[in-house]
Amino acid sequence: NVYKAYSEYISHRVTTEGPRCMDFSDIRLMMVAKRETLALIKVFVQKADDVNVIAKSFIPPLFEAVLGDYKRNIPKAREAEVLSLMAVLVNKLKGLAAPHVARILEAVFECTLGMITADFTAFPDIRLNFFKLLQAINQHCFGALFSIAPSHQKLVVQSIVWAFRHQERNICETGLDILQQLLTNVDTAGGEGAQQFYQAYFVTLLQDTLWVLTDRLHKFAFKQHVQILSHLFGLVENNTITAPLYPQDVTGKTNKMFVGEHVCTLLLGYFNNLQPAQVTAFVTGLFSLSKDPV
Repeated sequence: NVYKAYSEYISHRVTTEGPRCMDFSDIRLMMVAKRETLALIKVFVQKADDVNVIAKSFIPPLFEAVLGDYKRNIPKAREAEVLSLMAVLVNKLKGLAAPHVARILEAVFECTLGMITADFTAFPDIRLNFFKLLQAINQHCFGALFSIAPSHQKLVVQSIVWAFRHQERNICETGLDILQQLLTNVDTAGGEGAQQFYQAYFVTLLQDTLWVLTDRLHKFAFKQHVQILSHLFGLVENNTITAPLYPQDVTGKTNKMFVGEHVCTLLLGYFNNLQPAQVTAFVTGLFSLSKDPV
């Protein structure tokens, strides 16, 4: 009730006085109170013994008060603790949180991406907690990611790519961890859903992994880049991917032929000092060495 009352009052002030009121001392104190309320709830969830009670009785009123407020607010009034609390809930409830994933993402996903993708520096706490939330959902409620709208699935993958392209080390490494877990989950799930995922996102993920691998700003994560690249090439080499990765108008190719030619074209574009024969030999090695553990 305290959280909801303060939220409604702050929203009213923003509506009547504009975003400048967020710098007023009384509003800042209310924001502190909201933040501490969320921190208290987070500790309660972490210490709770009966996760079924949390899932059935605690989540509905909490979401009503917290998620709607987060989505409606202007960026400056959004609390990073909301995302942190959602991550704690998913980590605590694990599979029991799956029915609530769609509602969480609907409330926080697009509005948060709008805040953190404009540049690499604004809202640092929100951006880190956002990716921690994605990591928790991917780890414990992976199946729920296949039940959300395709447009949201695409945003999930795009946000993971955006994370591991980030120059901030902790965000970049979190993004790579999420991607590795995501690929493992897709492999484990198998079936038609996995083939649809590969068909939609394999080439994009391969391109972006090569991009950060060849970018000196991300050399601290070289080992993870190599592990992911080896996994992706292994999927093609072992014929795990049966759905065509090439465009519909392309004929007479296998996935291995298409991926090999595509990667050669990319690398020749990145490094114009190399000869085609050198690049071809390198890409051939990527396929053959993908069988070896990294």
